[in-house]
Amino acid sequence: PKVFQKNFVAPLAFKLGLHFYDFLGGRKKSEKHKNISKKNTFELFPKLKKVNLRKSFIFQDAQTDDSKLVLSLLRTAVEINNSTAINYLNVKNILKKNKFYEIHLFCELTGVEYSVSAKKIIAASGVHNLPGDYKEVSTKLKMSGGAHLVLKGDPLEINNNGVFLPKTEDERVMFVLPWNGNTIVGTTDVEKFSGTKDNPHASKEEIDYLIRHVKKYFDVKKVKYISSWSGVRALIDSSETNSKNISRGHFFKEIDNNFIQISGGKLTGFRIIAKESLENLYDLEFKLNKLEFVDQILQLKNTINDEDVEFCIKHYSVVKPTDYLLRRTRISWFNSNGGFESISNLKNYFQDENSFN
Repeated sequence: PKVFQKNFVAPLAFKLGLHFYDFLGGRKKSEKHKNISKKNTFELFPKLKKVNLRKSFIFQDAQTDDSKLVLSLLRTAVEINNSTAINYLNVKNILKKNKFYEIHLFCELTGVEYSVSAKKIIAASGVHNLPGDYKEVSTKLKMSGGAHLVLKGDPLEINNNGVFLPKTEDERVMFVLPWNGNTIVGTTDVEKFSGTKDNPHASKEEIDYLIRHVKKYFDVKKVKYISSWSGVRALIDSSETNSKNISRGHFFKEIDNNFIQISGGKLTGFRIIAKESLENLYDLEFKLNKLEFVDQILQLKNTINDEDVEFCIKHYSVVKPTDYLLRRTRISWFNSNGGFESISNLKNYFQDENSFN
């Protein structure tokens, strides 16, 4: 549900938004949002504080495991469509050579440098600028960070439902969601984040902020978390889009002849973004095909076992223990020390010493 406290305008505005959300989703009557009483709200969430509750709505939404979605997409591209996908390979520079582009690459695992040529480039560079001389013409971006805590089990008694809280002390939103038998508490949209673009982390201030708001909305004395993490989203700067606000839509920029950069966008539109990218560059029509192997990666256990480890090495580009612990499973997320002791149990699978750097 969406829960409002001491907020008179937000319930009406959000209800209008939910009507639009239902319309876009083509929802049946039984699937559309609905008002719920205070009594029903507290039956659903017995630990939610009863003070100052004004309005609650309940609505349906999807939950996505983003890293496993990406891995399923890559496996489909490689094993079904004969594409090439390479992990731990950085693009260090791009040089234009007549009708071709010379791309300089660096392998993080071996330290070996490579050079390849391409006629066309689609740069989906995420939070990063383009390298070399193309840095100056990269799409202008602004970063938005968000910190999260993982709570063991269901200490807030949300009973496999999610809670979306519309107003924190600094006008942000906060969410509490079930995740693989545990609970995520998080928020978004802060310009300053801790760590780097490649390795952001939740600072002590951000962790304290989340704990403080959990205690504000839920009737709990202590909040124990088993891990914390932070994400960074690249938003398109208003100077690129001539908009008053930073855009959350996707944006194509022609960098050079047969060279485009795609920026922004949301996870829910990734297939449309890919289709439009190809059509933009090739002037042809492309169709969307079914994503394969989704069930297989979702069935991986959050344990170290021969079957899953060997399967991930073969199909999901696992070359380091942390690949398996962090992105293919959730072992690191669900252990207070990041699952560090599990690394020794994976040594037999990774003989290359570079895998442990």
